[in-house]
Amino acid sequence: MAPELGIFSLILAFVLSLSQAFFGLTGAWKAKPVWMAVARPAVTGQFVFVVMAFACLVYAFVHNDFSVLYVARNSNSQLPLFYKVAALWGAHEGSLLLWILILSIWSVAVAAFSRQLVNLPDVYDDEALKRVHPALTFLKEVDKRSGYRTKQMLAAPVLEPGATSADEGDSGLVHILSPFDPLIIQRKRAELFFGYGHRFEAYVPKEKRVFGYFALPVLVGDDIVAAIDLKTDRQNRKLLMQKWNWVGKGAARGGARIYKRRIEEELDRFERFQLAE
Repeated sequence: MAPELGIFSLILAFVLSLSQAFFGLTGAWKAKPVWMAVARPAVTGQFVFVVMAFACLVYAFVHNDFSVLYVARNSNSQLPLFYKVAALWGAHEGSLLLWILILSIWSVAVAAFSRQLVNLPDVYDDEALKRVHPALTFLKEVDKRSGYRTKQMLAAPVLEPGATSADEGDSGLVHILSPFDPLIIQRKRAELFFGYGHRFEAYVPKEKRVFGYFALPVLVGDDIVAAIDLKTDRQNRKLLMQKWNWVGKGAARGGARIYKRRIEEELDRFERFQLAE
């Protein structure tokens, strides 16, 4: 009876693991919090059934149930109790089951202790967004096109017509961004918000590069206005400018004159940071 119960438990655990993957990933992709909410109870159910399967196999070893081929091959009636239990992971199948149990324990711990991180329904609540930043919200067309991931990260909120930023004093700050910055690495979102399509060209042949080997987008206020390709010469303690491309408002008429001095000031600070011992 115990072996059959163990096999049935493993089948149920497998079904629940498939449901976690499908509803969790598809829910995030389709922006359906109800689907994503299925993952947490599925993790708990998977843990319960894996524990049951593991316990059934331990029972078979302890009670010398040699009708189970795995027990017959890896144990005998003369073994002390400790070695009978340890024999469970003495071969490939038992080791795999032990590893699944460890992963299940880790998964249920993450599900239990991550409740305070994100309350999924609140991600879609306008009131929750206003609590994060009272002056900012998402345009309906941006909300529709960017979906759950953008709202969750709140990386680049968009002003409603007539709204004003609560941080106008910081609107002119200059930031030299990494191409792996969360604001840039999701390229569709960056293009949607900033009209800037980043290209990572380290593996592109030199003659086909547009922005350069390792271009860094430059954010001035709310706009990406340039992409600069820098190289650090540590031997001569210099920051070398290999390529400078104006994009967006920087490429517009008069844009270079407006932004160039401010970007150069930031480059001085950036150089000191890069060359600091």
